[in-house]
Amino acid sequence: MARDSALQKQPHPAFGQYRSSTQQRRIGVDALVLILIVLVCVTCIAAFVMSRHLVMPAREEAQEPVIHDLRFGGQSLRVAEHWLAVRDGIPGRLSLRIPLSDIVGEAASPDAQLIVALAAPDRAVAPADRPRLIYARFLSSDASTFGGNLVRRSFRTDTPYEGEVLLLAPPEGRSFAARCGKRNDGPVAPSCSAELRRNGLDIQLQMAKTDVRHWERIVMWLTTDLLAPRD
Repeated sequence: MARDSALQKQPHPAFGQYRSSTQQRRIGVDALVLILIVLVCVTCIAAFVMSRHLVMPAREEAQEPVIHDLRFGGQSLRVAEHWLAVRDGIPGRLSLRIPLSDIVGEAASPDAQLIVALAAPDRAVAPADRPRLIYARFLSSDASTFGGNLVRRSFRTDTPYEGEVLLLAPPEGRSFAARCGKRNDGPVAPSCSAELRRNGLDIQLQMAKTDVRHWERIVMWLTTDLLAPRD
C-alpha cells in the first residue's frame, strides 16, 4: 500500500517535459510581441520626425547681405545689393528701396519700406527753409502733436496742398519736415515725402505715415551710415 501511494504521488516524466515546453513557447511568444511593439513605436517616431521635416523645413541660415561701395555725386556710398531694386529711369538720380528694419531694427513692421532718392542739389529753396518760406502761408491755425516729437499742421482748403498735412520738427521744421496724405480711410495707407540736403546731395524720402515717427533714426542713419560709411 505504501509503495502504491508513493507511485501515485510522483508525476510522470512526460508531463514535466510538456510543461517546460509550454512555458518556453509562451516566453517566445511574449518576446515576439514585445519586439513587434518596439518596431511599431520606432516606425511611428520615424514617421513623425519625417513629417515635421516635410511640413516645417529647416530654416536656412541668414546670409550676410552683399555690399557695394558706390560713388555718386562726389560722395562715397555703401549700399546693400537688395536696396537697388528701384529703376526709376531718371538720369542723375539714384533710387534705393530699403527695408525699414535695416535702419531701425525690430521697431519697424516687417513690410515697412523707405524709398530714398539721391540727386545733385538744385537751385530751388533749400529743404530746410521750405517749411518757413513756402508752406507756412498755406497752413491753418490748428496744431497737434505727432509721434517722434513732431508737430502736425493741416493745410488750408483752396491751397495747392489741400488735403495734406505737414509734420515738422519744432520750431520751424528746419531739421525735418514731411508732407503727408491726410485721410486714413482709403484702400492705400497715406504716404509721406520729405526732403533733406546732406553732404552735397538732395535726398528725397518716401515712407508710410505711420513710419514718420522714426525720422530721427532715419536721418542719423543717412548721415552716419549711407553717406559716411564706416571703414
